[in-house]
Amino acid sequence: MVRHIVLLKWKADTTPEQIQASAEGFAFLRDSISVVRQMSFGADLALMDGTFDYAMVADFDSAEDWHTYRDHPDHIAFAQRFGHLAAEAARVQYSLE
Repeated sequence: MVRHIVLLKWKADTTPEQIQASAEGFAFLRDSISVVRQMSFGADLALMDGTFDYAMVADFDSAEDWHTYRDHPDHIAFAQRFGHLAAEAARVQYSLE
């Protein structure tokens, strides 16, 4: 199994409505792309300084499934719609086995 993690720092002018829309976008990806085994996402709890603002974690059965997700038209449209809201992003994929 492959775990995919995305961490986001929003630009200063990103609105709560835009953040909510991105959450709805993540939910759409979770529900519409069949290779997504599970996905969770949400705002940082601000329990310490120096963290990112938002996180998304998704699991896939294989690296091939992750590639299918990455290249899926819905994912590409999501990135084009919301990618500009992030001042910074970090991504990592690793094996859960």
